[in-house]
Amino acid sequence: MKTLLRTKLRYLILSGIIIAIALLFFNYTWSFGFILGFAFSFITVGITESQIDSVLFNNKKGIRNYIGFIIGNMVYVIPFLLSIFLNQYFNIIFVAFGLLYFKYFMFIQEIFFKKRETNVKQ
Repeated sequence: MKTLLRTKLRYLILSGIIIAIALLFFNYTWSFGFILGFAFSFITVGITESQIDSVLFNNKKGIRNYIGFIIGNMVYVIPFLLSIFLNQYFNIIFVAFGLLYFKYFMFIQEIFFKKRETNVKQ
């Protein structure tokens, strides 16, 4: 996962900035909502990455991992609460889009990577 993140991080951040700027031309709440969700998605991915390292590679299982899992899921609540209470600045739909953008970006990159990999083998 670290290798995948390291190689695609520049494209991920650049495409996120481009989307945020493009959304700014339509409505600033859309852009701010996307940026809020996008920023929090990096936090959740960092928590997930540390959990993967501790469980799979270090073979550590215990209460710390369960608490990390709960905290990782609770981090998703924070941008939604901010968008509810500060709805004049953040659009809740674009907060959700920003939170999911990281995952969709990686998913699409893997699809194209696998497609290129199978074309090379043939």
